[in-house]
Amino acid sequence: MFKYHQLMNSLNLLTTLPYLTGCILSCYQLAYLKHLPWLNCMKIIVEFFFLSGSMWHIITQSEELNHCNEIVKQAVYDSHWNNATPQMRKTVCLILQNAQAPKYLRFLNGMVLLRNEFLLQWYRTVFSFLNFMKLNGYL
Repeated sequence: MFKYHQLMNSLNLLTTLPYLTGCILSCYQLAYLKHLPWLNCMKIIVEFFFLSGSMWHIITQSEELNHCNEIVKQAVYDSHWNNATPQMRKTVCLILQNAQAPKYLRFLNGMVLLRNEFLLQWYRTVFSFLNFMKLNGYL
């Protein structure tokens, strides 16, 4: 489980950073839609929705990984490990210690946890940016 989590974190770093950069750039492009032809506006809007959808998919996978970790943790709690041999108790304690930490995917060395709250915060930032551009007359 731990090696799978490390693999997912490394793959997540490779995939999430370009998505995040693309989403930021598409938000910047959304601010200048009135200066573009209609077809280019539709391309930018579709790009924004596809990038948002892919980011939602990655965050959903992160939530699912944490949910599976919670299932493992609950299974260890319910396994009556107190009745096992001392060597087995030691092993189960190590498994439990590893399972108690949340297993959300993260990138930038753990600075950003990919959770639903991150996605909501990102959407709030996008809409605040667009409202700021609208108030300043750029939209």
